[in-house]
Amino acid sequence: MACRSAVHPNSVVCDIPFKGIIDTEIRAYLLNELIKYILYEKSQMPEMFDQLKKHINVRGKNANPKSSNKNDRQAFLLYSSCEKLFGSIVANFQTNPQIQECAIILGSSALSPKEVFHITFPPADSSQHSQKPLSAKDCKRFLFLQIFAKDPFFSGSRLPCTNMHVLLLGPRQLKLTGFSAKPVYKPSKRGQHYYLNLLQDSDPDDDEVSFHPKHNYSHDLSGFEPLMPSKKDDSVLSDLHALNLLDDDDDSQIWYQANISVKGYHITMPKHL
Repeated sequence: MACRSAVHPNSVVCDIPFKGIIDTEIRAYLLNELIKYILYEKSQMPEMFDQLKKHINVRGKNANPKSSNKNDRQAFLLYSSCEKLFGSIVANFQTNPQIQECAIILGSSALSPKEVFHITFPPADSSQHSQKPLSAKDCKRFLFLQIFAKDPFFSGSRLPCTNMHVLLLGPRQLKLTGFSAKPVYKPSKRGQHYYLNLLQDSDPDDDEVSFHPKHNYSHDLSGFEPLMPSKKDDSVLSDLHALNLLDDDDDSQIWYQANISVKGYHITMPKHL
């Protein structure tokens, strides 16, 4: 996995090459798992999602958010919001394999981000690749082994409770379940930005996952430092487009925002009389 600081001062770019094909259904699964991880990693819920789910299931049908205490109510609302969001993501990825990019935003609104996680997937068309599709279990294991090893989402500061907003980038004509089109929306440059690129590894015989400095934004050539790469590199241009450093006149792709936002919470200790 390559993990590096981008040219934007508040950005980190990480590439994770998968040695196989990531099917459309598995993309949705990985995105949902990343949402769970980010909620916990960024202190938006006090326990891992699976533990939260277990506690909700123990209470069962008696977990009435109107009659429970504040902690139980907030846990129930976060869990139910996530379940609805996850269902919409799975449905949309199954019917729209052309979706390749997602933005997970922590902040009061999508326009006022504290932290933004940009997730990109390789093209859905696997006809040009001789590699076999990967299983969901293998993809999840490999993804989080790399995340745990490099900790690319560490910013050094604890976020207060806020909202999570999820956006998908896709063709303008799409009709997505549980998402609303935002044709004029552009991700804000404010806040901390993380770019996680899930890639199709072009060299399946290379067993090492290591840093490869293939994205050099500047090169010292005989005393001259070009402002842009002298050779067209799709991966470099992709990063620069993501950081809003290049003008992009292609309006065929627009953002779709989930109708459901997830509100984080912290455990509130009862006040002693």
